[in-house]
Amino acid sequence: MKPNRAVNPSLATFSGKKLLTGIALLAACHLPVQAQTQVDARQPVIARVQIVYSVVGHYCDMYDRIAHLNNRGVPPGNSNYIVPHLVYEPIVTLYNPYNTELVLPRSRVRIANPPVGFKFKKNADYLRTDWKEGGPFHGLGRFSLNSVSSASATKTFTLLLTEGDSNTFGGSIVLQPGQCKVF
Repeated sequence: MKPNRAVNPSLATFSGKKLLTGIALLAACHLPVQAQTQVDARQPVIARVQIVYSVVGHYCDMYDRIAHLNNRGVPPGNSNYIVPHLVYEPIVTLYNPYNTELVLPRSRVRIANPPVGFKFKKNADYLRTDWKEGGPFHGLGRFSLNSVSSASATKTFTLLLTEGDSNTFGGSIVLQPGQCKVF
């Protein structure tokens, strides 16, 4: 038996019953799902970005420098010396400007080349000769061992923000209307 065409070309009748053709079935399977999926594109406002800097000292961990300090240091021994390390910790404050609650499974914030510069002295002497007489500041990218001598070195932070503490890391971020939250 051949089906008769109905008024709607995507429907066919067979023995008095309506059947969906392949195209209509495909549309019926996919379109309602897409129509029901709503993505909330609202994002919080980055209200503030701070970078907290500190300097800490650690023993040297590079083999050639350890060998030099052990053999030629005055006094000899790697444990008699520390290497200063610059620690930087980005702190981001998010703000919900909407009059409804925002729930985010996570939020990613990228900070590229923050506008900072450093010059270091040991006693009265600069640690780099190019810093004397008002030489250039060095951005954060220059403070990585791989790029100490690269004037074009850059530094980028990508922070994955979630709720929680050391025991319950990874929860959704919930911001009430008008609320600020520090990460």
